[in-house]
Amino acid sequence: MTVITATTAMTELVDGEARHRIATDLDATFVVEAAAGTGKTTALVSRIVAVLRRGKARLDRLVAVTFTELAAGEMKLRLRAALESARIDERTPADERVRLDDALAQLETARISTIHSLCADLLRERPIAAGVDPLFQVASEDEANRLFDRAFDLWFQRTLEAPPDGVRRLLRRRRRGQSAPGARERLRQAAYDLLDQRDFPTKWDRPEFRRDAEIDKLMMLFADVGKFGGHADWDGDFLARPFRKLAKFHAEVIRAEGVRPRDYDGLEADLSELMRDSWEWEQNGRGETYSRARSLRRADVIATRDFARESIEGFLSRADADLAAALQHALLPLEADYEAIKRREGRVDFLDLLLLARNLVATDAKVRAELQTRFTHVFVDEFQDTDPLQAEILLLIAGGDAAEDDWTKSVVPRGRLFVVGDPKQSIYRFRRADVSLYERVKRALVAGGGEVLHLTTSFRSAPEIQSVVNAAFARAMQANAEGSQAAYVPLAPARASSSAAQPA
Repeated sequence: MTVITATTAMTELVDGEARHRIATDLDATFVVEAAAGTGKTTALVSRIVAVLRRGKARLDRLVAVTFTELAAGEMKLRLRAALESARIDERTPADERVRLDDALAQLETARISTIHSLCADLLRERPIAAGVDPLFQVASEDEANRLFDRAFDLWFQRTLEAPPDGVRRLLRRRRRGQSAPGARERLRQAAYDLLDQRDFPTKWDRPEFRRDAEIDKLMMLFADVGKFGGHADWDGDFLARPFRKLAKFHAEVIRAEGVRPRDYDGLEADLSELMRDSWEWEQNGRGETYSRARSLRRADVIATRDFARESIEGFLSRADADLAAALQHALLPLEADYEAIKRREGRVDFLDLLLLARNLVATDAKVRAELQTRFTHVFVDEFQDTDPLQAEILLLIAGGDAAEDDWTKSVVPRGRLFVVGDPKQSIYRFRRADVSLYERVKRALVAGGGEVLHLTTSFRSAPEIQSVVNAAFARAMQANAEGSQAAYVPLAPARASSSAAQPA
């Protein structure tokens, strides 16, 4: 927990003005960017206390969300401590003390929770409108995985009777190593990943891909360039290795085809293995010539090898894209099986909470109007962990026009929304979070009259460490126009450098 003591008073800090505005400028919409250790959650709590003590809102009309149960519990504890401290402060006016007493009485039932808990509450209030079992239970991740496994088993057994081309091709692909997942497990993971994106139901495009013809063309290329493996001036020339591998591959295929037709599914799988040892395709060797006897220039041989490599990689890229689209089409029935099992069990998973709540808020103007009236202020901690569904729900609740159902066009009235986060941490893509979405929402809020504040004073590390970090990341982290890279904001020290001798 970050504590600002008397020796590091707000006005003495480099970012003191920003911290002061957070606690006093209550009619402004702020996006606060702050690295770990700068006290961003403390700043959020101070903002909530200021809103309550000034009578801008009551605690039962606030929404404060973060992204783990642990963080939500800690936020509630911090808020209780801050409210108690302000209430017993002899400088607190009597009218403010009454409001603080009122807030403390409401604290246990306050909407301070994870976004998923907020969504669950909204669905339980309106289960019929949301199209959900009124007695639904939220499945834990382990339980949701068990339900998914049941659905996958049903789908897999049914599909094996007549596998579509996407399933058939994936089952033929292999991975080397004892710990490598088998084909069935990779198919299960592909299905799981697809279900995790089921809020994007549009079928993927599948342009024409003449796989068999492209494989035939590659086989002719291998027969031609494979000969270079035997032209090397000495057997140990690393440049010869890829050619020898292609020659061996071609010879084995021709030998197998002496007893059966060409196996295109098998060849597609085998071609992906050709590029596993990529280092072999990057060794150029030394000297200007590759074979003195045949006067082959090394540069020409390298160009031939690179052409072969690019041909294989180009094919694999197109094959993977075609396979992904084929798999999506084949896996769509699995989603229906999963949904049917959950309905029978009266369960919803974490993504269901977001999907159902988003659909409820986005499609029902009466619901939006009620929520926008009921909740006058929305506070969001760890905003960098927000995914598209969460952003849509929160911005529609914070919006000021119930008739607007498009979250990208929702204008948030000044003072209704306060978010804090660290966009640099969005690189982890935690639960589908994306720094591009963070930047998009930030720009939309700024365009609607919001402001960006930076907390740069770090209370967690020594100034010497901060100097090293600033020097290392100032150049490496540069914001771009697409918003896919966060800018680096240098840290400022909260205390003087240590003069004590350091251990050798």
